[in-house]
Amino acid sequence: MPLPPAYLVPYIEEEKRLNEEGLRKWAEKLNSLGIKTGHAIAVGRLVETFNTAIKEMNTDMLVLGHRSHMVRPSSSERMIKSLDIPMLVVRGESQKVHL
Repeated sequence: MPLPPAYLVPYIEEEKRLNEEGLRKWAEKLNSLGIKTGHAIAVGRLVETFNTAIKEMNTDMLVLGHRSHMVRPSSSERMIKSLDIPMLVVRGESQKVHL
């Protein structure tokens, strides 16, 4: 996979940090309820990256966030059409864009 342009690296690292923090909090909540969880942050082509992660983590189910787009299908819609694994799609808080 090609590396992102250097000017995007700080943005990508900050997004990764925020996402890891959020995932850790959710994992703690679910684990306290006796629900075994695992998570990973991966970068790459959408379907290929998910397929690789699913195999590496021996995943039973995916929980995906959903965000609508005006001119193209959402990533979760593409995942539902492309992957053969049970999925739960959740609409959550809107993302804030950092410019």
